[in-house]
Amino acid sequence: MKITILANQDIASNYAINMLLPLLANDQVSLFLSSQVGSNANKPAPLLSLKVIEQQLFNDRLSVLLDGELRHKAKFKSFEGLSQQLCSPVSILNNINTPEGIEKLKQTDPDLIISIRYGIILKEVSICTLKAPPICG
Repeated sequence: MKITILANQDIASNYAINMLLPLLANDQVSLFLSSQVGSNANKPAPLLSLKVIEQQLFNDRLSVLLDGELRHKAKFKSFEGLSQQLCSPVSILNNINTPEGIEKLKQTDPDLIISIRYGIILKEVSICTLKAPPICG
């Protein structure tokens, strides 16, 4: 089965994907990450703090350790380290509802899309352009 995972580029999503991927070992899995927290330019201070804790701290500091000196000792892998278990490299996709974003999603030819804390809501038109599932009239 071809599975595309849409996930936030944060520690919680990384944990979930590390738990999920071994269960999908017989499937072709693609992973797109959202690196955004919130949708507008004037983010409140608590949202900016959340981005630092959940994304920047993990991606800038812990991921380096998971890929470096902890690589053989760590139970979990960074997003980059997870690439070895995927059918294509991990990709950032912050604009999934644009024609370019829809095209990237189409290229994975998914039978199933899994969203894990993904930072963007897929519009119906984005989903319906893939394989025209029955819910799309």
